[in-house]
Amino acid sequence: SGRTQVFNEQSAAPTAMAAPVSATTAASRKNKLAVLPFVMVSNDQGLMSEAMSGQVQQTAINSFKKNTNQVIVQEAMTTNAILLQNGLDPTSIKTMLPKDVASLLGVEFVVYGTANIEFEGTRTSGLSSTTYKNDKDKDKRKGRELTSNSSTTTTNYDTTIGLTIVSDTGSSLYSVNRNGFGSSLDTYEGTLSYLIKRCPWGTKRK
Repeated sequence: SGRTQVFNEQSAAPTAMAAPVSATTAASRKNKLAVLPFVMVSNDQGLMSEAMSGQVQQTAINSFKKNTNQVIVQEAMTTNAILLQNGLDPTSIKTMLPKDVASLLGVEFVVYGTANIEFEGTRTSGLSSTTYKNDKDKDKRKGRELTSNSSTTTTNYDTTIGLTIVSDTGSSLYSVNRNGFGSSLDTYEGTLSYLIKRCPWGTKRK
């Protein structure tokens, strides 16, 4: 009939975009270090929270500031804000190359951390004691003896901390795991301190 029909091609489905990387330079990143939010592993759901991840992250940052030399430690608020602006969390950030994470955060060194804190149950111990009004009453026990009982319940955890430090060139500078000494929930604090003191800039590096 002489008529012409034109069918427009449908555009291809958009592909997933990688998180944008800020245009920082090697010079601006020099000697700067950022600690990522910790990946939490536990059989206690209460310890798998974002709040606990941030608490361990802040403890690590404080320890880096106290126990290292020659590095500038980035504040958690700055690190976490950049990650949120780019839609990244402790899980999704694993899809990025470490050197790209460093460039994004504007630092030379990135600290990846894992805290494995396993709940192992509770233990109750008791104590019974007897007192007397005075020494003579020990021989006159009737009505002069006072007995008291008390008990203490402790909650036990098994803690393992893992740290990996990677540079903005993608090189791994320090990678270590250590089982904590102690059974309390805050055992991770001392374990972090031990590991950080022995990192490349630590005060007890051997």
